Amino acid sequence: ASPGLRPAGGWSAKRQGNGTFAVTYDFIDGQDGEQQALWAYNPASGSVKYVNKRAKLMSWTPAD
Repeated sequence: ASPGLRPAGGWSAKRQGNGTFAVTYDFIDGQDGEQQALWAYNPASGSVKYVNKRAKLMSWTPAD
């Protein structure tokens, strides 16, 4: 949870030519306005990697 963070367009996924997917989340980030987080998903390997800074921040999890 983050103050000022709320959904805008929400989640979407688009298949790329190489068989991977570009997964995006469109949202409003307070005074920064509309933003987009972008990940790359590879169904063959099951890997998900962040592509931009917004996705990296949303992918962070605290240590147990």
